[in-house]
Parts: sequence; structure tokens; C-alpha cells
Amino acid sequence: MNYNSTTDSIDTVVNRLDYGAYGLAAGFVLILCCFNFDGKRWRPKFVIPVDLLVDDTFVYIYAAAFGCTSFAVLELILDPEELKSVSSDILPWIRVPVWLLFAVVASFKFYPIFAAIRHSTPIVGPVVGFLHCGYLMSETLFELIQSKKDEDNENEQIEIKFIAYLILINVPILVCFTILISYFLYKGTMDTVNVIRGVPYKTKLNMKHSVINGYERQYVRWLLQKDEDRGTKLETDSKSLQKLKSVIATIKGKMNTNTPLRTSPRVVCTFVICGCIIFQTGVLFFSVYNPLRTIIVERVHELLKNGTGVQIPELNTFIEVMDVSFYLSLSIATFVMAVYVVMIYRTYQQDLQKMYKGDFSFLPAKVRTKDNKQFVASSLRYSGTQIAYMFWCYIILFLTILTVCLVMAYLFILPLINKVPEIFLTPLKSLLPVYIAKYLFEYFKTVLIDRRHLQDHKVKKNNSEDYQHALALKNRTSFNVLDYFLFFFHVIIGFFGCINRILRGAAIGILTVARIDGSLLPRGYEHLDNGYAAYVGLIMFELRHRNPVLLVFCDELLTSQKNKSTDISLQAPQENLEYQRSVSDGLKRQRQTLLRNKWYKAFTVVNNPSLRQIYKPKLLRGFSEKHNIDITPSYVSEV
Repeated sequence: MNYNSTTDSIDTVVNRLDYGAYGLAAGFVLILCCFNFDGKRWRPKFVIPVDLLVDDTFVYIYAAAFGCTSFAVLELILDPEELKSVSSDILPWIRVPVWLLFAVVASFKFYPIFAAIRHSTPIVGPVVGFLHCGYLMSETLFELIQSKKDEDNENEQIEIKFIAYLILINVPILVCFTILISYFLYKGTMDTVNVIRGVPYKTKLNMKHSVINGYERQYVRWLLQKDEDRGTKLETDSKSLQKLKSVIATIKGKMNTNTPLRTSPRVVCTFVICGCIIFQTGVLFFSVYNPLRTIIVERVHELLKNGTGVQIPELNTFIEVMDVSFYLSLSIATFVMAVYVVMIYRTYQQDLQKMYKGDFSFLPAKVRTKDNKQFVASSLRYSGTQIAYMFWCYIILFLTILTVCLVMAYLFILPLINKVPEIFLTPLKSLLPVYIAKYLFEYFKTVLIDRRHLQDHKVKKNNSEDYQHALALKNRTSFNVLDYFLFFFHVIIGFFGCINRILRGAAIGILTVARIDGSLLPRGYEHLDNGYAAYVGLIMFELRHRNPVLLVFCDELLTSQKNKSTDISLQAPQENLEYQRSVSDGLKRQRQTLLRNKWYKAFTVVNNPSLRQIYKPKLLRGFSEKHNIDITPSYVSEV
């Protein structure tokens, strides 16, 4: 009774701390809105939390801030606690609206952190971010410290493991909070030093206007280089450093990141949350499995005492198989999801570079021709869609591999080592000969066609240096006889082929649920895949707003307009002063000599009547034909 009252008091304190976080967030947002400095004056202004299109400077700070929200996102996916107190009669009708409301409330809790990162006022933003991060981190540490052990000695070991797993789940969050607190502390210190020294604070309004962040110009220069000049220079480094750099360059080449092209903050933050959620979900599986396994074993032992007939060796075998299957499936699923993150990132880079070059052939026609409003709306749901797909793919993949491991153990491995009765081999004995006969028949049929029914003329294979027989028949009589008998034979083979297709489609669909960079639906139905539509919307949106070549061109136009203080006009090279200044002295002297010779020639022709009639059409070129102009020395002297 005393333990229950203590637990209730701890839960009450935790709830009050949670409510205090929301109140503190509202107060900090109000402070950031009031203390807003635009470089000239103080004026109230609504603060924007993030700008995931152009804020490449804060990409890693944004990633740490989104990493702090990973456990809150995981709780939203797994159903909030508040929904469990709602009556079951009205829950189906209000589940989705209340769920969305909880998502808004959870996002408001972390709003001051993001607003403080890009706040334009010195000292105020870092102080608010430091205080709010410190409060949320203290709340997380309080929940961990107050996780009491159960007084029952039998469950003491289980409780200790659960607390260890709980601490491990919160490790990514604590690391992200530490990074943010260090950043705000550093930024606040630098702002204070600059204010004391009287250094003017630079904001986006009093800084030089530019539409680029710096790497775009570097990327354009990289595009203009020759292929042989793009390699990494390793001559001045030691041999060990050369090997390390070569390995890094190889990895970047495989991931398609050997270019100066940067990844958008939206994609980086999305993958950071995905990694944190996968880690936390894996640790959660570990924390749940051991207590659940202990409870099941205890219940089974109680049934054995009541004389249900269950044998101890069979139970021990099942527990061993379950342990091996659980740890193996969880390890494989975690590794596959990590590989998926790398593959999605690599595909994202490749697709963007293709689109920068004007190549849209990899996009289906029905997806490529959508309205622009649909692209923008799809891009807004990319992050949430990718996180949810990664989470559910991890769960489904884990359960699928666990089921496959159990089936293989009981239908193949255990019967062979005499751990279970031989009757478990019956499905394998029934299906294996059929599939062996099918594949042997397909093999011999292919060999027969290649040797007896294709002409001997050799042609090259597509995209290969190997040769093959030309697609031209011979021995048509035997081919027609073979075609007739195989018409009936493939009715039977087609049944097993249909089962094989269903199994392969299900396996590929389960394995690639998280790969929204490609559609799971067949050709012609890609526009019905919401996940793929979100990915296409993202890359189309970034093509218009983050294209380095387009941004550098616009920056050049803005720079030239600001330097000339006049409207930009597309002038011919000979009329453009900037172009003339860039011409070398040798070209200038050459043009001056050419012009001088033309004037000498004109003067000579005017003063020589014999040459005047010959060159008169050239000299009068450009005059109207109605004017009868006589070229004489007197006319020239008057001019």
C-alpha cells in the first residue's frame, strides 16, 4: 500500500512537470515574439520555428532538436496514453481527431527550441533555448531517477533490467539535449562578448542579401571542372592517410556523395529521427521480451504441475528456438533498416542530380504530370510518411523473420537433429520434390531450345560482351510438337508458379515497405502509392527551390543589379562595360588597330576620285536610297 502511494505521487509529479513544460513553452514563445530585433529596431513579430529549405547552416542543430522529439513521436505512433481513458463507445469516432490534437500539443512542447535556434535577437534566443532544453532534460532525468525497483525480491532482477533498458532508450534524447545545451551556451557566450565589445549584431536584414548559402557556387564550379580534375589529391599526405582518404572516397562514390551537393535539412532531420526511433524500438523489444519470456515459462511450469501432459524437453527446446529466433530476427531487421537508410539517401542524391540535368525519365508519366499544388502538399507529408513507414517496416520485418526462423527450425533443422518427431518433415517431403522437378524441367527445356531450336548465328547480348544465339528458329517441326505438349503441361506448372509469384510479391512488399523512393505498385498504378507520391513531391519541390545552378544564376543577377544600381538589361558583349573590362590588353590593341585602318582606308578613298566610285556603295551603306549623296573632298571637309 505504501509502495502504491509512492508510485502515485511520482506519477503526479511527472504529470505536473509535463504540464509545466507546456506552460513554459507558451511563455518562452511569447518572449521570443516580443523581443525581436531586425537590425534597426525592436518590434513584436511571430517567430518561425524552422526553415527546412534554406537553413543549411543549422542542419545539424536541427537534427539534434528533432532527435529530442523522437520518443514523443514514438509515443504518438504507439497510441497516446490519454486515449486509453476515453470510453470505448465513443473512442472509434474521436480517435483520429484527438490523435491529431495530441500531435499538435506534442509539437508545441518543443516549439521554443526550434524558434530559439534561428531567432534574430542576440542573447535572448540562446537564453530561451538553454533554459527550455535544460528543463526538458531535467524532466527526462527525473523520470529515470524515480524509476523505483519493485519490493518483491523475485522480480527485482527483472525490474533492474527494465530500468537499464529505460535508460538506454533515452540515451539518444539525452545526447541530443546535451548538443543543444552546448550550442546555446556557446552562442549565448559569443553574443554577450560581442555586445560588450560593441560589435554590431548581424541579422538577415542588415547582412548582404544573397539567395545562396555558399556550397551552391562550389557545386557549379565542380560541374565546370574536367572529370580528371575532380579526383582527390593525395600526393602530400602520408600513406596511411592516403589509404584512409581513398576508402572514404570509395564509400562516398558508392553512396553518390562525392559531389559538393548537400542534402536538404528536411531529409537529414528525417533520417535522424528514423535512426533514433529504430534504436528505441529495438531496445523496447529487448526490454519486453525477457519479462514476457519469464512470465510464460512460469505459467507453463504451473500447468505442468497440474498434469497437462506437456513434456519438459519439448518446452526447453521451444525456449531455445525462440531465443535464437528472437535475437537473430531482431539483429537482421535492425541491419536491414540501417541499410535502407543508406540506400534511400543514395537514391535521393541520384534522382536529384538527374533532375538537375533535366532527366525526368525515371518518373512515371502519371506521377510526373501532377499539379504543382499536389507536389507541394505531398512534400509536406514526406517526413512523417518516411518515419511511419520505417517504423512499421521494422515491426513487420522483425515479425516476418521471426516466423520464418521458427518455421525453418521446426520443419527442417530440428527434425534433422532429432529434436522433434520426424512427422514435422512431412510438408518438406511433399513440396520439395515438386519444386525440384519444376526447376529441373525449366532447366532442361532451356538447354533443349538453345541447342536444337535456335540458329547457330551468334549475336552480342544487351549490355554485355558475351554472345548468344540469334532469336531465329530452326527445326520448326519438333518445335511445334514441343509447343503442343507443353501447352497442357504448363497448366500444372503454372499453379506452382502462381504460388511462387504470390510468395515473392509478399516477400518483396514486406521487405521494401520503407523504400518510398520507389513504388510498390505495378506500372501504371504508381500514382496510387501515397508513400512514393510523398517522395516525388519532395524532390520536385527541392528541384524548384534548391537547384544550385538556378540559385547561382539568380544570385549573379541580383549582384549585378546591386552593383550597377539600375535595372538589368541583357546587353550584347560589345555594349556591356563589364565585358569590355574583362577583355585583355592584346585584344583591345587589336581592335584599335583594326578601327584605325578602316578610317585610313575611308580617308584614302574620299581623297582619290578613281577609287571613289568603286567603294561608294560600301561607304554609303546604311543611308537611305532616296538621298543622293556625292562624296567629294569639299563635303568631307565640311563634315
